Amino acid sequence: MVKAELLKWYASIETDKMPRYIEISDANESQIFLNGCWQNVIYVWSILFDGKNWKYVETDSDKGYVFDFKSFCSENEAVEYAKDILNKKLLASKGNSKFEMLQRYIQQKYGYSDKRASSMLNQMKLYDDIFEEFFYDTSSLNVLKYQSVKETYTKGDTIPVEGESYKYPDSFDIIVLRDSVAVKVRDRKITDIVLTSEYSYGGVPVVNGRGFEVLADSNEKIQQFLSEYSNLKSINDADFFAKWVKFDTYRKIAIQNR
Repeated sequence: MVKAELLKWYASIETDKMPRYIEISDANESQIFLNGCWQNVIYVWSILFDGKNWKYVETDSDKGYVFDFKSFCSENEAVEYAKDILNKKLLASKGNSKFEMLQRYIQQKYGYSDKRASSMLNQMKLYDDIFEEFFYDTSSLNVLKYQSVKETYTKGDTIPVEGESYKYPDSFDIIVLRDSVAVKVRDRKITDIVLTSEYSYGGVPVVNGRGFEVLADSNEKIQQFLSEYSNLKSINDADFFAKWVKFDTYRKIAIQNR
């Protein structure tokens, strides 16, 4: 397949929820070159030849920065990559609900069956643990948990980063150890959900599935953290959690008479 055939195919599909195609002169890992200057353009894609290499580029739907940039030696390689990426987006957009759209995304990304993708998605509903509120109840003299957020969040959603007993950074990663999944949050928006086997440290704070800080500030430490967890005899090992997580970085116990 060549570029002209790819554009013909793209023109034939329903693109209401898809990025818009535009012709550009060049691109780099942050911006595209259009109308004589480097700039941001929201949610577009392009494929071009710069005289040496073929390039595929796509921008995000928020601020128009480049988030997918690939360079190829041949037109065929670039077109095949573009067709694969765009077809996955098309399949994901055909879901009738948020659940179906995310299920299709998981199927395409990991090659999972319907059943396994659905199972993984159902596990993701548990990730609202990081929004649990912790209160010291002055009547019973006990620490109580209260789930104030009932929403299930998925890729592309904006999440609440502040509550009465928690306050997270605008950008951070969540490692859910029990499900071997990592959730990436950038500017309060979920940008990706990956298996921990594919996860690498992104230079932002990291919390576990309960919102406790993970005491790791490099990819080497993250991999050690994951390796030690996988070798635990008990997932409730107190020594492991005392070594690797800290409760009160982003959380506190609020005092409230309930």
